[in-house]
Amino acid sequence: MPKLHRHLAILHACARQARGFNELRSELDNVASTTLARCLRTLRDEGLIRLSEQRLYEPAPGAIALARRLLGRQQVNADLQAAVDALAQETGTSAAYFANEADRIVLLAKREVDGGFHYVDINADRPVLLTAFGLIIVSALPDAERAAILARHLRTVPAGDRAGIPGIIRIAAQVDWMTRLENGRDWRLVAPVRRGGRIVGSIGVSRFGSPSANAESRIRICVRAAARRLSE
Repeated sequence: MPKLHRHLAILHACARQARGFNELRSELDNVASTTLARCLRTLRDEGLIRLSEQRLYEPAPGAIALARRLLGRQQVNADLQAAVDALAQETGTSAAYFANEADRIVLLAKREVDGGFHYVDINADRPVLLTAFGLIIVSALPDAERAAILARHLRTVPAGDRAGIPGIIRIAAQVDWMTRLENGRDWRLVAPVRRGGRIVGSIGVSRFGSPSANAESRIRICVRAAARRLSE
């Protein structure tokens, strides 16, 4: 079976029903275990499948987001969109809300200002440790969950940034918000959103270049207020 067909067959099988490793081997005519493991690792790294607590492979948020984009369905929650619109207006900066989807974050609402930062498409997903919107979510998790995510995904962080990530998360956990300059110019300020005892996402702003100290203080107040409103 050609490589592409093999990966597609795994996606189709998991979409029909969550399956274990041996079930998938049978589905693929008893393909070699090493070959199947390599395919599964690729699909997991791309955020298309994930391993459930029951040790079954199932579609991940990335696959669902991809399907929505292909179908042209951009489902935006009205309350989230209103909160993001208000935050962008208050700060004069592009604003967004990302949902917590275990090891990845999914963009559910955004408002981009003229000449300002532009985000990925609605329903697009990103690895949780590669942006401040995900890092602040990890910082707000219980210690055991935070440690598990770091153990699984710290390797996805560029080597030059990897050593500093645990410390950044630890500081964010203490103050409950985060500022971060990414790629040398993309500045973000974000805060976690909690509901029912769970960390459901993060809301924040992005701009090119760091603001003045006074502007940062004002933006932080606005972002944290938006996070509290969504947490109610």
